[in-house]
Amino acid sequence: MSNPPPIPDAFGPFQIVRLLGAGAMAHVYEVVRPDSSTRYALKVMRKELCGREAIVKRFQREIRLAKELDHPNLLSVVESGIENGQPWALMPLIEDKKLDKMIKREGPLGLEDAHGIMIQVIDALRYLHKRNLCHRDIKPENVLIDQDGKVRIADFGLAKGLAADGANPTLTRTMQGLGTPHYMAPEQLSAAGKVDHRADIY
Repeated sequence: MSNPPPIPDAFGPFQIVRLLGAGAMAHVYEVVRPDSSTRYALKVMRKELCGREAIVKRFQREIRLAKELDHPNLLSVVESGIENGQPWALMPLIEDKKLDKMIKREGPLGLEDAHGIMIQVIDALRYLHKRNLCHRDIKPENVLIDQDGKVRIADFGLAKGLAADGANPTLTRTMQGLGTPHYMAPEQLSAAGKVDHRADIY
């Protein structure tokens, strides 16, 4: 993975406050609009990937899917667009409280906290599965928690459609069989084409 570029002062209509994270496909910045004090998370595709049609389509598909979903425990997309060839998505800013960082910083969760988080994650997964969608990358890094303890599941880059007839058309065909090794269900490696909602529950 390449190093993130120098942090610009602005991207399109947004003023950049800081870099929140850098992934294989995109950078995420904390941003504000010049005419507002509301802060957002701005996900911007890496410039060096913008010429790769399959990756651009996958990124745009992820954004489109997130905009179509409406559940309090799923991270929504407020706005999206393309700036100088770079697709971007604007999302609510959840103050640096990924579940994995919480555990590293504060240690193992207590029973009450773990139960409260799990109930919200399960409710979000139930919503996705009823709509014949499989997230395929449920892990602490993709579970965001705000200051009130409300959970938001993020990152639909590996989401897969589950047809009623079992055909399982994928939303991310080029990513079939991928996930995060420590959190993947065994069938994501051994039988990627047959993965369904049970992989999320695993």
